[in-house]
Amino acid sequence: MSSTQRFWRRRGDEAHPVLMYHHINPHQGDIVTVTPAVFEAQMKYLHDSEYRTLSIDEFVLYLSGSLTVREKAVVVTFDDGWLDNYIYALPVIKKYRIRVAILL
Repeated sequence: MSSTQRFWRRRGDEAHPVLMYHHINPHQGDIVTVTPAVFEAQMKYLHDSEYRTLSIDEFVLYLSGSLTVREKAVVVTFDDGWLDNYIYALPVIKKYRIRVAILL
């Protein structure tokens, strides 16, 4: 995946990815921008591969040990809440029913 990717784990558990996006925009040329086509392909992959997208509340519960995650799981985040997230990402998020966190 082209987004910044980090992994989180609780002791003894498998690692699960956290995908962090900045810009979703057709303008290419920097390392913090993912094109709408690439973003849609990534979200389609998560959907078709039956990943569970965790909300931030679920993520916190998981890290505290109050939630067990047995299936493939991922956290999808956007930093800053840019307008292009709304224009290009939101329709895809709705289409594939992806839970995301926008960190302002």
